[in-house]
Order: sequence, then C-alpha cells, then structure tokens
Amino acid sequence: MKYFLSTILLVLFTSTLFSQVSIEDMIKMSKMDSETFEITIMNRGYEFYKTYEIEGLSIEYFKNDGVKGTERYIRQSAYLKWKFANVHYETAYTTESLELYKELKVLGYKLVSTNRAEDAGLNKSYKKDNSLEYVDIYIKPDWLVVHYSNEKGMID
Repeated sequence: MKYFLSTILLVLFTSTLFSQVSIEDMIKMSKMDSETFEITIMNRGYEFYKTYEIEGLSIEYFKNDGVKGTERYIRQSAYLKWKFANVHYETAYTTESLELYKELKVLGYKLVSTNRAEDAGLNKSYKKDNSLEYVDIYIKPDWLVVHYSNEKGMID
C-alpha cells in the first residue's frame, strides 16, 4: 500500500512538472508553425481548447487538467501578415514564478518596469539588451501569467 501511494504521488508530481513551461520553451514555441506547436504541446499533456482568428491573427488555446483542475493554459498567437508569433502561458501554480525569475536572469533579461495592477496583481516587464525580445509577468495570489514576445521573430 505504501508503494502504491508513493507511485501515485510521484506520477502526480512529475505530470505537474512536465506541463510547466519555461522561458526557453516559450522562445522555441514562438518560432514554430502552428502544427509543430500543437504536436509539441499535446506531447506535454495539453488538450485542444479553442482557436479563432481576428484580423489575420490566429490564436490557439490549450489546457492541461491536473491536480488543481484546469490549471494551465498556453497560447501561440501568430500574426500571419508579418510572420510574427508570441506565446502566452497561464498557471494556477504561482510558485513557478521563482524558477522563471531565475531563468530570466540566466538568459540575460533585465527588469525594465514594475507596476501594481488594479486587481492587486503585479506586472513586471523584462527585456533582453539590444534585442526586441520581451517577457511580461503578471502575478496575483492565485494566478501567474507569462507572455513572451519577439518583435522580429519569424515563423515558417
């Protein structure tokens, strides 16, 4: 019985980590075509949620159901006219912010602004020196949003 419970806890823990998205993951995903993005994210346990187009903008949402219910969303926005894409990630696991902050430092991003949001959240914007790459982090007590954008990013 003890072995069975340990196995269940290990599976839940690893599935939670496996569906977490890093900044490097987001950078790679921003350069993928939509089909490669779908395959990549579905291999990580995400399920199709919805897609729509607004003025040449194609957006695909995926979610991953886990320990807390629907706790993670990821979206790739492709600006087809300009061959530009960005990635948006949301999670109920606000503790992921610590790893993201560490990763931003390692990747050479610097904090350029911090603002308090009206709903008691905190907005932080990071930029890489001499590049058009941005990472915006919005954190609330129960939700974390990360947005990666590269203004010169190209998709095939």
